[in-house]
Amino acid sequence: MFISGFGELSRLGKPLVIAEVGANHQGDLDRAFKIVSGASKAGASAIKFQTRTIDEVYAPSLMDRVTDNPNWFDPHYGTHRSLLEFDEKQWSELFSHCREEGILGFSTPFDHSSVDRLERVGVPMYKIASGDAQNTPLIRHVCSTGMPVIVSTGGCSEEDVDRVVETAYLSGHAGKLVLMQCTCEYPGKPDNQNLLVIKSYLEKYPEEVTIGLSSHNPNWWVNIAAYALGARVFENHFTLDRTWKGTDQAFSLDVPAMKEYTTALDETVRAMGWPAKMADPDEWTYTLERRKSMYASRDIPEGKAVEQSDMIALSPGGGISPFQASIIEGKTVSKTLKKGDMITIDKLNSVPLIDTYKYDA
Repeated sequence: MFISGFGELSRLGKPLVIAEVGANHQGDLDRAFKIVSGASKAGASAIKFQTRTIDEVYAPSLMDRVTDNPNWFDPHYGTHRSLLEFDEKQWSELFSHCREEGILGFSTPFDHSSVDRLERVGVPMYKIASGDAQNTPLIRHVCSTGMPVIVSTGGCSEEDVDRVVETAYLSGHAGKLVLMQCTCEYPGKPDNQNLLVIKSYLEKYPEEVTIGLSSHNPNWWVNIAAYALGARVFENHFTLDRTWKGTDQAFSLDVPAMKEYTTALDETVRAMGWPAKMADPDEWTYTLERRKSMYASRDIPEGKAVEQSDMIALSPGGGISPFQASIIEGKTVSKTLKKGDMITIDKLNSVPLIDTYKYDA
């Protein structure tokens, strides 16, 4: 699967659902393969990893940190981070497996060397993490690949986001940029998702910029609201087992949750329908049953002028609607009507042709 740009997502309303693996694979390639297969079966459109050259990302003071954090794979942070990284051959095998599974595989590079490494293995898309939204040189480097770029904007100001858009456009990335509303809290709470930012992004930035949501919420419900607001790209952390060791496992969606989410999102897409209000063919039978038409409230003999008291609005519909009653008032009956008979224009004299709202398929 190859994506050349994101404009079509906005025009057609089709969402891109990204399963964010991060380091949930625990540095185990076979486990990563299984996570890819699980995400594909759960209905995700894409799957994303994270790629780091450790000594180009973290300061020595952080690399030398030692702790008893139970989610670390070694007490020494530098060793812990190194244990979670794949080499170039492994990355190539992993993205090849993504292609075999029919799911779009890509990664977040956290440094320039990782961009070059991912380029050599042929990823079709890149992600810039919120922490690098101010890292203009890295954004330029990623844009220089010509591949579509997704940028998370957690912790950003409006000026930061403006700079991201300007950098991407100056790099020729019109139509290839996604801005993700994001809140840098792990796990994220529903009350700090700030989904109305999505609406602000849609109003402020060019149509070629696609808007999305990157959520660290352990539930997916906020994504449905985000879609209704106009978001078209979604990223949620994903794992096969929330009890696995790792900092992101507990708030990741597992296979049942991802499947439930993708099904709900698909149904939401269909439920959005179209903006013009009109009768749907599927609802017309039920509509006629519930609408009212004008009926004789008593016997009306032939030749008598119809009075307001001669009429009553009853279900079902399909005849003269109550809002049209004034048109037939005062017209004479051409054929005797019994109490409870529907009043129709063929039983009246000199009635102008009116629309009785019969559905013409």
